[in-house]
Amino acid sequence: MNEEIIKMTANESLEATAAAASACGVCGRSAASRLRRGPVSGGCASVPRSAKIMRSILIVVLCALLSGCVSAPSPGLSLKDARVVEGPVLIERSGHVYLRYRRALEERGLTLLSMLYQKKTGDAAYYFFSVPISHPEWGNLIERPLAYDGTEELARKGRVFWLDPDGSKHSIPLKEEPNHSMQRTRASRSARFEFEHHWRLARAADAERSVCRAR
Repeated sequence: MNEEIIKMTANESLEATAAAASACGVCGRSAASRLRRGPVSGGCASVPRSAKIMRSILIVVLCALLSGCVSAPSPGLSLKDARVVEGPVLIERSGHVYLRYRRALEERGLTLLSMLYQKKTGDAAYYFFSVPISHPEWGNLIERPLAYDGTEELARKGRVFWLDPDGSKHSIPLKEEPNHSMQRTRASRSARFEFEHHWRLARAADAERSVCRAR
């Protein structure tokens, strides 16, 4: 009775191995036909071997899947073809730097969205568009905070570029937010006006004291 159970277990393991080989396209039918001819002497010893075969098949499949998922993104759309009508420009506001741009929409048909990626190599940072994907581009003004990418200091050093698929790079200028510069200009004018006002008052007081002394 025990020998029959052992032989049945060995045959089931061998049939499972043949099915796995058939799923992988490695002569499954011939393997299954050979393994189904009858019980193998010493079947218990063949179970670890089949387990090793299954493990090897799983490792090969996983490596094949992972090798296609780790490829780094690369530029898929040039700055010219992306029809960027505003920017790209770096804006410094409240101590942080933002990448600002806006794309134009097609007059006819749907404009497809391209993802914005960045990479750092050495002492420079590069931003670029991916190939268009199956999502609409809305033409909104985009501001990407460079603090998320860790590239603010590179932007202040003038080391941030836009990268095209052919490898050409475009320098992205850094500008200060106009509203903040206007506020500082107004504050400067106000301080100057206040200084001149106090200076006139002091001159008037000195003149009045001089008249009193003369009397």
